[in-house]
Amino acid sequence: MKRILLVDDEPAIIFAFSKVLKAKEVEIDTAGSAESAIDLLHRNRYDALVVDLRLTGVDDMDGLGVVSEANAIQNDCKIVVMTAYGGEDIRNQVFARGADYYMEKPVSASRIKETLADMCIYKV
Repeated sequence: MKRILLVDDEPAIIFAFSKVLKAKEVEIDTAGSAESAIDLLHRNRYDALVVDLRLTGVDDMDGLGVVSEANAIQNDCKIVVMTAYGGEDIRNQVFARGADYYMEKPVSASRIKETLADMCIYKV
């Protein structure tokens, strides 16, 4: 069984992506904030993390903080970062923090699923 953590502060994106990514061989956990995501990263082992770059939260931690934390505690977790606020500088920061993939929104759930299949999360 593979396990994915999906992190976005927009409930509609969480709902849509969870529905498309659902599969019998994959368990999906969701978080609506950086704080929730980090809590889950400390409690569970994940094969992949899909995280939005801009997240609202109490400590103003964003997706980059989640990426850094994931790399610190789960260095074998594959990381996909999505953002609507991209650019070369942001892209460089994302990869410098250890992300494996960077995607600028709009990103379809099927594209995320294809990327996760490339990482062997889904059987093709």
